[in-house]
Amino acid sequence: ARATRLTNQLLSHAMVIHRAENQAMMPFDLKKLVGDLITDLLRDTSLRRINLTLDDESVDNEQAIVFGDQISINEALKNLVENAIRHGPETNEITLRLTQVNENHISVEVEDEGPGIPEHQREEVLERFKSLNMHANGSGLGLAIVKEVADAHNADLQLREGKNGGLLARMVFEAQRIAAILMLALFGLTSTPLTDKAHADPSVLEIWGATDKSAFQPVIDA
Repeated sequence: ARATRLTNQLLSHAMVIHRAENQAMMPFDLKKLVGDLITDLLRDTSLRRINLTLDDESVDNEQAIVFGDQISINEALKNLVENAIRHGPETNEITLRLTQVNENHISVEVEDEGPGIPEHQREEVLERFKSLNMHANGSGLGLAIVKEVADAHNADLQLREGKNGGLLARMVFEAQRIAAILMLALFGLTSTPLTDKAHADPSVLEIWGATDKSAFQPVIDA
């Protein structure tokens, strides 16, 4: 189980770096992404003893538009939730919270009732292969992936103590106004298209994997 998780996390880490380098970004609704994520998590029967809560009522969809890569941000939030599950108690309570920080910024938080992270170790756990509990099937990559995603989006990543003593991980993104996005797109007020480099060349298929090419060649040929 530990080897499987490590392999998945290594691939996930490589994926978010690759997507950041290729600037696969466009405007999207962060509120919808968070809502879809918690819906998927609630389908996982292994989480029945964990209370998952979504708190997003203070933010409407127009305020929740951000410019970024949905896949990478979704991966970061999944890692935060998985960390909360892995390091928290069996009857953990985990809250995903969307908050309007100010007119130009929106935050998404994951808060749990686990043991938390001591303040003097919060910078250390953001490094690759660093974990406070490597015996909990951890890879030491979860928070490193979150940091990579935050850095790629110029987002402010904060690790704090939650109200119940657990960890509160917070990512603050710059919000985009729908009207401003439409104006830029319609009137060409920016030198770079909003979806520039967001899509690969449709005539080229890139396959990234850990399998030997000789073993996978029949699939490519087919």
